[in-house]
Amino acid sequence: WLAGAAAATLSGWGAWAVFSRPRLVLASQQRVAVNGFRATDSLQAFAVRELLLTALRESPLLLVMADRRISALLSAAHFPPSLPADPALLVAAAAHDGALVIDGVLELVDTGLRLRLRVFPSGGGTSFSVVQEVSHAGQKTELAGQAATQLRREFGESAQSLPQPGYLNRLTSHSPAALDYYFRAISGKEPKPADSIVDLEKALELDPEFPLAHLRLGIALATNHQNVEGFAHYQKAFDLRHRVTGRERLFIEGHYYQITGDFRSAAETYQKLVRLYSDDPAFERQLAMAESRLGQPADALRHNWRAIELDPDDENSRSEWLVNHCDANQYPEALAEYDRFRREGDTSTLLDRAAGLAYTGLGQFGEAQAAFNRMMESSDATSERYRWGRLLRCIPMIASGQWTQAVSELTADAAYDAATQEHLLQPTRRYWLGMLHTL
Repeated sequence: WLAGAAAATLSGWGAWAVFSRPRLVLASQQRVAVNGFRATDSLQAFAVRELLLTALRESPLLLVMADRRISALLSAAHFPPSLPADPALLVAAAAHDGALVIDGVLELVDTGLRLRLRVFPSGGGTSFSVVQEVSHAGQKTELAGQAATQLRREFGESAQSLPQPGYLNRLTSHSPAALDYYFRAISGKEPKPADSIVDLEKALELDPEFPLAHLRLGIALATNHQNVEGFAHYQKAFDLRHRVTGRERLFIEGHYYQITGDFRSAAETYQKLVRLYSDDPAFERQLAMAESRLGQPADALRHNWRAIELDPDDENSRSEWLVNHCDANQYPEALAEYDRFRREGDTSTLLDRAAGLAYTGLGQFGEAQAAFNRMMESSDATSERYRWGRLLRCIPMIASGQWTQAVSELTADAAYDAATQEHLLQPTRRYWLGMLHTL
């Protein structure tokens, strides 16, 4: 092992060369849980790990687990759910899904980086380590690519299926500085969405052909209610999608079809993602959303439930499960599930959205308005949830004939939206106002 580690450091093409056969031969697709990397510089560690995940997902032998699923397994085992986790705890939790675990440490070495990985086979067995090093901190794609190739060899992947050196640069960006801005933007370390937007704009100044940066900027702008500005970046990401890996290409296509209202193509795209990456709750949720938009909420429910199975604590998955019951006219069932979640200790006010819709469907308008008011209670008056709750509580007003009150509230909020340049809810408010004025 020591000789192998030395070979990795000196030659740059890995400790595998010392051995005459793979360390761990995988006969079929194997689930892999990659722990968060420990490092002095957490942003560097985040970037290298994301690049490693991108490279490992290209292996036909591996099914790389989504972070939400890893956290859910830790939580189900009553361990702290955040990453990086204690390796021993993660190995114990991942055994539930039969996953092998890759634990990592990123070290600063002079001007370069050294990545130490330790692989723990599922079901026990002897662990082993691999080491890769680069001479400059800007060579993160090279470091992650070398480590992924070494791991794939260790798992018995044929030489013909392994990529050529430098492939991660072609799949992401040729500019190390653009990658730094990109990973800072998506790491969640920026205090405000506007800061992430600035980082992504800087990444695209350095590399205008960076497809994932275009997609993330489109998402960030839409989240910041700048839908019009964001659409151009969705379009650019879609135009460049064939530059990225298969998973990321489908990821781009799914978002693009959703934003353009092509829900049939969106559903077909997320069906592919669900088949290929069966443990990612986000893909199940997106498929359910597309099917619901197609007028098939009853079909969507199984994907909503699968998302909850994969990540039981996610409030978005629980909320959409309840809302799709309402879309399918299953109002008593929605309220029964709402009550069950409350008994289990879920206090999220997002669930009150579905409760308000269910009460409206049952004609219980007072209870509906109270539910939407609860949705607003824990939010700041300028927050997205508060503004959303104000819109939703107009539904029982309209349904119960309180049109004058609804018009007054919608008119005031539409003026506020115009003043703050809010693009997301403003069209709905104006549409409802137009319908009410015709009545």
